[in-house]
Amino acid sequence: MSVDDVICHLMAWVDDQDWSTCRLAREAAVPESTLRGWRRPDWSPTVATLRKLEAVVPHDWRPSSPVSSDPPPPEAASPDANEAA
Repeated sequence: MSVDDVICHLMAWVDDQDWSTCRLAREAAVPESTLRGWRRPDWSPTVATLRKLEAVVPHDWRPSSPVSSDPPPPEAASPDANEAA
């Protein structure tokens, strides 16, 4: 999986679980500030951060619809797009 694929997989998981960015940060044990802007196409996480985030998603979880690694539309890429919850 490419980095973009991993990020898209994470986005699908978070959306499926209806988690906020704060919840994702808490579950992955990373500072919330590390995930600031994580839905933007130019977000560039460290390998360590990606590993922590990937560890939150069950290995056997599959999205209900196909996940695309194409960048999200601008309105979905907003830093506040999924902050509530």
